[in-house]
Amino acid sequence: MTDDILTALSFIEGLKVISRTSVMRYKGTTKTIREIAGELGVGTIVEGSVRRAGDRVRIVAQLIDASSDEHLWANTYDRELQDVFAVQSEVAESIAVALESVLSPQGKARLATKPTDNLEAYELVLRGRNEYLQALPQNVARGMEFLRQAIELDPQYALAHAHLGVAYFVQPFWSPVAPDRVIQPAKEAIDRAFELDPNLPEAYAARGCWKAFFEWDWKGAEADLARALALNPNLADAYYWRSLFLMLQQRHPESVEDIRHAVALDPLSHFVQDELGQRLLWAGQIEAARRVYESILDEDPSYYQAHFLMGVINRPTDPAAALEHYDRALTGFDSPIVWASRSIALRSLGRHKEADQTIARLETRSQTEYISPFAMGLVYLASGDVDKAFDCLEEGAEIHDVFAPYIRVVAQPWGIDEDHPRYLALRRRIWPDEFGESSE
Repeated sequence: MTDDILTALSFIEGLKVISRTSVMRYKGTTKTIREIAGELGVGTIVEGSVRRAGDRVRIVAQLIDASSDEHLWANTYDRELQDVFAVQSEVAESIAVALESVLSPQGKARLATKPTDNLEAYELVLRGRNEYLQALPQNVARGMEFLRQAIELDPQYALAHAHLGVAYFVQPFWSPVAPDRVIQPAKEAIDRAFELDPNLPEAYAARGCWKAFFEWDWKGAEADLARALALNPNLADAYYWRSLFLMLQQRHPESVEDIRHAVALDPLSHFVQDELGQRLLWAGQIEAARRVYESILDEDPSYYQAHFLMGVINRPTDPAAALEHYDRALTGFDSPIVWASRSIALRSLGRHKEADQTIARLETRSQTEYISPFAMGLVYLASGDVDKAFDCLEEGAEIHDVFAPYIRVVAQPWGIDEDHPRYLALRRRIWPDEFGESSE
């Protein structure tokens, strides 16, 4: 219910609506409305409750001015359980009137469309999205299973197909899954979402992910993300995916601007905060990135991705501190990328034998599981075997390894000769439109 009302509110013109990921952290909180509003950076709060009795449900909603604690609007809705989706339209219309604003035309059209008749499928999609963005293999797998279950319950549920398409895209980042296992099923899920709902913002966001990484079609990806945001200006997912694509094209000011939009819409999500840290890091704003990750670790000292990026930040000036962070990261996730980065820190400390052992370990693992060629390229690069490193990096570009485009942002800090013919050939392959060529 929370998610649908937030979606409905996002169609009120000029209104910033905070993502469910952040607002659900206040469920059952004892904090005051003013404290919550201050933490989220908003001026008004929608508060409500849902009570179910048999096949009926009572929904109480109220709009509160955070600065004065004044109730701007309130209402109670008694409905049959299957009618709960209709309440979102009534709530959105009422709040638009209370705020002296209006619903956009596309918003009215969207609210007239019931997303699904199956409440269990609806809940599974919410759980699925939350899981696949947790950035751990077991969470991604669990999220995908929830989404598949939702589709089994309601094969016509477009949003479930769109999120499954994104989950397939996310999976190789966090799991030993080769690109050829996800490219086609991701496309099928996204195509099905469009068949069911040609104007679904999440479908455009999903297709943008697919075009960027599995076609190297950066212009097409950017167009799809722009369309997603035109349809729903409060879609935080679209902002952070577009910021990623812009970062990988070294369009850093635009990338940082987009991720800050995502943070404004989902300020308490560690996933989004982590993305902010990465954008700042690769834009050269090292100390700002450090502060982001220190803040994340203050809240969650076990968050492995923050330890990994703190390792990246510290490696050039304090490789010993970097090594500590890499080791902390590896306690949470046995990632080949982290092992590769750790080997670079070991080289910086003169511990070459241990770094060589990392190469041997990853080579052995690659015989039984998929290891990103990008990770292998990094360990060979650190060892001084440039030709072997480029062999791996070229393989990654050929098979659309999701880490392949990162070569551009790590080239300078990790000592890759940007005038090397093989590096320039990689750039031409991954970013063909910059050379006046079409994508594959």
